[in-house]
Amino acid sequence: MLASRRRIIAGAAASAAFAGLARLSHAAADPAGTRDYASEAPGYGPLQTDPLGVFDLPEGFSYVVISRAGEWMSDGLVTPHKLDGMGCFALDADRVALVRNHELAVEDRDYGPLGVGQVLADKVPGHHHYDSDQSGRPLSGGTTTLVYDLRKRALVSQHLSLSGTVKSCAGGVTPWGSWLTCEEAVQSAGPLSNGLGVMKPHGWVFEVPSAARGPVEPRPITGLGRFRHEAAAVDPRTGVVYLTEDEPDGYGLFYRFLPNDRTQLHAGGRLQALGFADDRDYGDSRNWDQVDWRTGDWRGVVWIDLDGTDNPDEALRPAVTPRAPPGSRGERAFASARMKSTSPAPAAARCGRGRSCATAQAGSRAGPARPPNPGGCSCSSSRPIPG
Repeated sequence: MLASRRRIIAGAAASAAFAGLARLSHAAADPAGTRDYASEAPGYGPLQTDPLGVFDLPEGFSYVVISRAGEWMSDGLVTPHKLDGMGCFALDADRVALVRNHELAVEDRDYGPLGVGQVLADKVPGHHHYDSDQSGRPLSGGTTTLVYDLRKRALVSQHLSLSGTVKSCAGGVTPWGSWLTCEEAVQSAGPLSNGLGVMKPHGWVFEVPSAARGPVEPRPITGLGRFRHEAAAVDPRTGVVYLTEDEPDGYGLFYRFLPNDRTQLHAGGRLQALGFADDRDYGDSRNWDQVDWRTGDWRGVVWIDLDGTDNPDEALRPAVTPRAPPGSRGERAFASARMKSTSPAPAAARCGRGRSCATAQAGSRAGPARPPNPGGCSCSSSRPIPG
């Protein structure tokens, strides 16, 4: 099927937003290192220095900032900080919705939609927040949704669409028009001595319909497992959900979820982890110390069923680690019509770019920002300037 102009522009919008967050994150963490950043997309030429310090783009491209952290939204709340993963969806012939993550931790109370000191708390009923800290204050992580008019090239509205999560990092779009937003943190319920305890367990995936015009019911999809989620990708032919994991030790696994109902992920299903089909030593799939996996290499794999996916004791990984290829920083995942699996018989897994199963992109997070200073931006498109 040929891609429509709307789809192409929507994809460009999301890509530009990710690139901007990467740029801001690098600038905050290491301004000198940012100057040495090189374009990873061949054929466009070197990056040109942006005098405003937001986007360095190839010659002939420009950007437009449409949203900034800390500004007022259409629902009377504040645009949260730490903008992160997002998905773009067509609403009609002219408008798209951008559902955007905010990777806010428990301590980031002043950077969320309720403002500094959470002075706007009375504007959002308590049942719209998934969780609160041990003092009863709503958690600030979640998503916001922007509606953008492509024809007018103007932001129509932006509003809170999910609240009360911890470190909503990446995620993925679904074929039925929703965003799967993933918590990149595992935290059990209970008080902590530092005051950063929570009332409910975290480490879940939540679903946000792109057409929602207010906060959605904050209901975790427990069948997708409780771990440090990163990206998600849904195979449009089968409804199978592929999931990556971002563990600090660099030993994240690659998962898939076989749903009982392709469009109702809450209806349950089977969670599996990718593992080798035999006991041979294939080296380190992360290529940290040496190149063990090269582009074009193939490995025989199987999908291993997982039990206890609510994972209260964080025991999912140890159950399959000896047979599973480690993945480091699986920041993004994509589903393709060419994806194939023959599980439970051995399947063929191909390594791309000398990395493990999921492609990683460094620096896709926005660094910490102070409330007086906008902590990020989203952009409408990255396009050639008409000649």
